[in-house]
Amino acid sequence: AGGGLRAEQRDLLTNARRNVERLGLLINDLLTHNQLEAGILPLDHEPVDLRTVIADAMAAIQPLVIERGQTLDLDLPVPLPIEGDAVRLEQAVLNVLANATRHTPPGTRIVVVGRVEGDDVLVSVRDDGPGIPPNALEAIFRRFYRITTEEGGSGLGLAIARRIVELHGGRMWAESEPGQGATFWISVPCHRTGGERRP
Repeated sequence: AGGGLRAEQRDLLTNARRNVERLGLLINDLLTHNQLEAGILPLDHEPVDLRTVIADAMAAIQPLVIERGQTLDLDLPVPLPIEGDAVRLEQAVLNVLANATRHTPPGTRIVVVGRVEGDDVLVSVRDDGPGIPPNALEAIFRRFYRITTEEGGSGLGLAIARRIVELHGGRMWAESEPGQGATFWISVPCHRTGGERRP
């Protein structure tokens, strides 16, 4: 007749807490997506080094990467100057990283590469997952789209990420060969100050 919880009760509480957190994330994703679609999501327009944004997103996803025994490799040799909203851009990058983590088998790598190419900053996120069927390469950016019913997540992450990138004057797309992993690309206009030279 002690006051402690039995193991089954603890498991039930843990599952209930996890489901409440998932529901909260889904509601946040829905609100963000609706604000993006309605054009009412406020965005800052400040000079940002996308390397910092990516580093913050990677720090946020790192516990999940460790839990799954995955490796996150980073190749960002030069500053990636853009103009935009660092918080929303971090959300976009985090959504792409979370997607890669979800679809990459344990023990494999996710590689993030950034570079300046002409007038654009290009970032790629490559995973060693099962790849994306050709007919789904565009569909995955639609809200609630899932390739399989076993997938977790809200089905909104990539739609939100793409819309955030588009609101920064950029583009986002995926390339994949089935069975060979997938690469997600983000291209955003480079923001150079007057004294900066093009590489």
